[in-house]
Amino acid sequence: MSKEMLKDVTAIDESGFTLIEVVASFAILAISLGVLYESYSIALKNSQMTERVRTATLLAQSKLAEVGTAVSITAGVTSGSFPNSAYDWVLNIQLAEDIGMNSDTMPAILYDVTVTVGWDTKVQSRKVMVKTLKLSASQVQKGQFAP
Repeated sequence: MSKEMLKDVTAIDESGFTLIEVVASFAILAISLGVLYESYSIALKNSQMTERVRTATLLAQSKLAEVGTAVSITAGVTSGSFPNSAYDWVLNIQLAEDIGMNSDTMPAILYDVTVTVGWDTKVQSRKVMVKTLKLSASQVQKGQFAP
């Protein structure tokens, strides 16, 4: 064989990738895809949780808006579930903290209103709480007490 043919054969043998380089490339690719898949999975779970919290907050605000209109403002605790959903609610109405005024002569009574909306996940129960203060006409204003 001539020297030129040996150079051509050597050049052909050295071109391309070795088996170890290909295996290392596939290993790096597999690890990268695994990390990307895990990131996508976590993002999807967070998106679903955010949607559930948003829905629960809207339902709680809706139930809170009913207080004073569809639901009378009287101290007590009531509960139920929203139709066609997996969300439950608890409505807690209490007299607000004493603000130093005589409630027998006040034209309005201040109530502390709390709505808690909860739902179950595969792992644990979750809750969203919305709280506000509402005024209700006192017994004096309703004419039941003498001024």
